[in-house]
Parts: sequence; structure tokens; C-alpha cells
Amino acid sequence: MLLSRGLSRVEDFSHSHLLTADGPLDPERLRRAAQAVVRAHPALTTAVRPDDALGARLVPGTDWYWSAEPAGTGLEQVRKAQRASFDRSCGRLFAVSHLPGLPGETDRVVLSASHLVIDGMSWAVVIDDLAAAYRGEPLAAEKVGHAEHAAVIRALDPAAHAAYWRAQLDGAGRYRWRSDGPNTYADEQSFEVSVPLGADGNGSLQAAALTAVARALRPWAPSEQPSVWLIGLGRDPLAALPDWDPDRAVGFYSAAHPFRVPLAGGTFLDDLRATLTGLRAIPDSGKTFGLLACAADPALRAEFAGHEGPRVIVNHLGELADPVSGSAGPFIASAQTATAGNADVEREVDVDVSVGVRDGHVVMRWLFNPAAVDATAVREAADTAAAELRALFERPHGSPHDDRVRETTGVTGVTEESMERLFARLSRERLERQGEQA
Repeated sequence: MLLSRGLSRVEDFSHSHLLTADGPLDPERLRRAAQAVVRAHPALTTAVRPDDALGARLVPGTDWYWSAEPAGTGLEQVRKAQRASFDRSCGRLFAVSHLPGLPGETDRVVLSASHLVIDGMSWAVVIDDLAAAYRGEPLAAEKVGHAEHAAVIRALDPAAHAAYWRAQLDGAGRYRWRSDGPNTYADEQSFEVSVPLGADGNGSLQAAALTAVARALRPWAPSEQPSVWLIGLGRDPLAALPDWDPDRAVGFYSAAHPFRVPLAGGTFLDDLRATLTGLRAIPDSGKTFGLLACAADPALRAEFAGHEGPRVIVNHLGELADPVSGSAGPFIASAQTATAGNADVEREVDVDVSVGVRDGHVVMRWLFNPAAVDATAVREAADTAAAELRALFERPHGSPHDDRVRETTGVTGVTEESMERLFARLSRERLERQGEQA
């Protein structure tokens, strides 16, 4: 996906985390801790090389970036140096830098990694492991890694699901909010809207947020049932990889796929129930859609290469709290920085909506380029989606709708803890149940 987007340097499509220490850090001890993380998760040093048949091949690498900076070094200077060092041909796609604090300041750590080797859930694993290794705790190495997982996925035949994916793409097309300005990453902007999370709202948040966004899109969408891109976790158990542990896996496992939100034109609760049913019907967690681009049948490859994709992304991030907030140290806070490279590349969507939970609120971030999309329309859609969720969460306790809401348990039964961690735990429990049944 990344290699086909026309990026001048795919390595620049990366992500950074800033960690703040609860005291002075020993740089050599930190370097050894980072080396332990790399040994436990070899995907962080995976080389990505061209391959005529596959498009790209994953090859084990050993290189990564380390620096101990002088006090007072600027954060952006460090991030730029880390990303400039990235080289997919040798696998240098992960970086750790120590920034000692000036007098009266705390030490900080900057981590960066290319999206070629990491996804959102993997970051929580990496940061927790770095803290544990610095404390002197041994790290359990992954028994089965990203390359082995990719090979199993690549062996799936997507042909059986082609009709399903055709139906999911039917609601795609140009939105009426689109203008003729350049839709590049250079001038994209974002804003957030938030809604207090109801006492039992987390149970169906993924589906509820998706339903609210889809209903809000209807005035501008090409279809009454708009098709959107969903970003799935891609971490469900695979029978061919019994030793693969989704709770420890580091790599890019996320699966992007279209989903035509099955709005029925009734009440929000009617649409919510239909959305939940539709989400549960997604085959193989959406992984087979991406395989259609390299299907064995050339006609199938050509068909889906020519399909127009959805123009909106909806990504459920789960809990947006500090990924190490509950650890025993030494890191007590974090901030994030998304990619800043490839600014002149054409964006493939009009709007990117991320949904998460922060401090008891549902937070929806809307990202778009105002030169290409009517900003007033995007703001109106965001406000409408927030109002839909607020009405759901603020319904009177014990109202006639309560039983219907309780019936709409989330696809993964999300609770107050992060969606990602709970998903991993449920996956392990499902494997255990399958073993008991066998």
C-alpha cells in the first residue's frame, strides 16, 4: 500500500513519540534497553526490498538508529535526524534518542519508526517494553514475527470474497463538498470535537461512532449508504500460526478496507444495529480486500485496480491515554508527532476521521485539506456526528431504548480499557476456547 502511493521517500511516512522521564536517565542503560526491544521485536529492523512478483519482500535486517544528544537539543531537530537516517533497503526504520534535560528540566526520549514496520497497537508494545527493559526486566521475544504473518496472509485466496467487496465499494464516489484545489498533505488541517462518554457508551463505541459519522455524511455523500475506509486491527488469530501472539506482535498488521455503512433511513438506534450486523459480517477482518490487488486472476486484479475507493476514512483508535500511564516508570508522559514528509503527494481521501477516548470523552479528529474540501461542510458534518453521539449517551437512564442499546454490544465488547489491548486478550481467550473444544 505504501510503496504504491507515489511517495518520494516511503520511509518518511513515519510516527514519533516523545517520552518524559520521571528522573535522570542513564544513556548507556537506555541504549541497551532499546537494543533489547529490537531483539525482542525483529520487525523493527525489517528491510523492505523490491520484488517483481510480490511488489516488495520483507528481509531480516539488524540496523537501527541511536543517538545521545547534548542538553538543549531541539525536538524537531532530533525527529528530522531520525527520519533522515531511515533506509528501507537495509532495515533502518526504528530510532531512539536520549535528550538530557537542562537544569530544572527532566530527561526525554524520542522514538520514531516508519509505518512500514509499525502500526498503532505496536507502539504500545514497544513503549511498554522499553520501560520494562530499562528497569532491568527481561523481555519475551516474539516466537513468530511479521514476515511469517505476512506470508500466511499472502497465501489467502481473495476470489471467494470478490462479490462482497464489490458491494462494499458501491457507495464510493465523489462527495459534493469537493472543490478543485490541490488535495495534498502540505496544507491539511485538523480539528477535534468531543462528547462526554456515557456510563455504558463504550460497549458499542466503535459501531456508534461509525454510524454517527455515516449519518452526518449523507448530505454530501454520493450514496445514502456511504462507503468509507475502515482501518482494522488485523490481529485475529490464524490457525496456521498458533505461536503468533497478537498481544506481543510488533509490525504493520492494520488492514484498510471499504465498508458500506448500511444506514436504513430510520432512527439512530436502527442504523446502529444494522451497522453492528454489517461489521460482524466482514470476512477475514478485511484482510482479503488488500489481496485483490495481487490476486492470481489477472481479470480480478484489473477490476479492483480500477475501482474508485471511498473518500472518507474512519479509524477507531481506542483509548488515547498515555500508553505507559500505568507503568512503574521510568516514563510518565508522552506526546505524538505524525509524518511530516511527502507534503506534495496527493491525498487519496477527502477527510480522515479518527475516533478515540480521552479523559472520559469521545474525541473525533477530522483531518482534511481546505483547498480541496469545503471546510464549512466538514465542520457541519463533524458537529452533526457529535450531536448524534451526545443524544445516544445522554438518553435518560431506564428509557425504553436502554434494552436496545444494551443489545448492541460492540464488535469486540469494548470496555473502559483500550480497544487494542482488550482485542488482544479476547484473541488469546478465543484461541484457548478453540483448544478446549478441540
